[in-house]
Amino acid sequence: MVSVVFDTSVLVSAFLTRHQPRGVSNELLRFVAEGQIELYLSADIITEALATLVRNHRTQSNYRYTPQMAEAFCADLFDLARVIEDPPPT
Repeated sequence: MVSVVFDTSVLVSAFLTRHQPRGVSNELLRFVAEGQIELYLSADIITEALATLVRNHRTQSNYRYTPQMAEAFCADLFDLARVIEDPPPT
């Protein structure tokens, strides 16, 4: 099995294109959900993705989502990924 870390841009892209099932970011998350890829994230990455999604009201309007929808997506990431508690500095 392949082990990966997705950065914030992949997570944000997956959320914004969630209604486009063949988008690359969505396909990657589908592989994670199916157990083909093992996803590692830190709480900081998930928090950054959420902050990116909720701070831009124009993006919310363009992609038709609420902050609560973004919060639910990010909460699900804690269940989908292996969350690393103390990642090494980058």
